[in-house]
Amino acid sequence: MAEAALLLSVGLVLQGCSLSPRPDPTRFFDLSSIGEVAEAERAASPLDVRVGVGPIRLPDHIDRPQLVTRIGPNELQISQNDRWAAPLRDDIVRTLAENIALLLGTERVRTYPWFGSWTPAYTVEVDFLRFESDTTGRAQLTAGWRIRAGASGERLHADRAEIRRAAAGPGAEAAVAAQSEALAELSSRLVEAIRELHEEG
Repeated sequence: MAEAALLLSVGLVLQGCSLSPRPDPTRFFDLSSIGEVAEAERAASPLDVRVGVGPIRLPDHIDRPQLVTRIGPNELQISQNDRWAAPLRDDIVRTLAENIALLLGTERVRTYPWFGSWTPAYTVEVDFLRFESDTTGRAQLTAGWRIRAGASGERLHADRAEIRRAAAGPGAEAAVAAQSEALAELSSRLVEAIRELHEEG
């Protein structure tokens, strides 16, 4: 009995030693701004106006920590391992603000909410209906957007965007890069509208 108990104890110890913690498969991603791509355009035609970005709205099915893939017209897949490094709503607002600042050539862009006496000349509001990838990694962005006068809140322009961007390769990293490109295209449209409004005003 003592020998059997000893063998059992040794077996349990060896089994415990063979167990090692599994590596965490979770990966974290964030959106990227257009960065240096805008340098030439910014230098060519800067427009130093105050712009407020937000609020934006996201549907509940994509306003979550995990990356979402559309695998069918009525079916979504929620990733178990691929997650946003920050709340997606915050990441989108940050990326839009950085893009708009670069494209306009101004540092006077702030994200909602803004406080104190700072009043933007224009505010940008975006209602996202879709912002996800499909099974090939292609980004799918559908959104309605408005530009308002910062002081009065009067709606000056409204439009709708449907943007698709193919991924450069497989995997979540390429899919997020394609989503960043889709946001860059949306940013360009917003800036174009702001420039036209400013010229008219």
